Amino acid sequence: MAIFSCKEKFKPIPTSTLRNMLVEMHLAEAYLQHVQIDSIYTENTKRDSLQFFYAKILSQNKYTEAQFTESMKWYSQRPKDLDSLYSDVLTEFSLLQAKFSTKKMK
Repeated sequence: MAIFSCKEKFKPIPTSTLRNMLVEMHLAEAYLQHVQIDSIYTENTKRDSLQFFYAKILSQNKYTEAQFTESMKWYSQRPKDLDSLYSDVLTEFSLLQAKFSTKKMK
């Protein structure tokens, strides 16, 4: 009689979902980097705010921090997939920039 260990194969966050999450996370980082130094935001407050933004993004997408971390590790072990993912993130930023520039000109 053989005993098998049924270990469920890890399924990372789907690329399209992860792309959108990364775009939102990087936008949150950029926003907090550009908050005026003389504002009410101290470095600790910025760090806390970033954690809040991350938690909100994760919960809106119904993923935990552990799932996000494991997914990023999974993609990191597959450089072509990670490059493709970040290429999509950069494309999304280009589209957002073009959209913003068009609105700004009007």
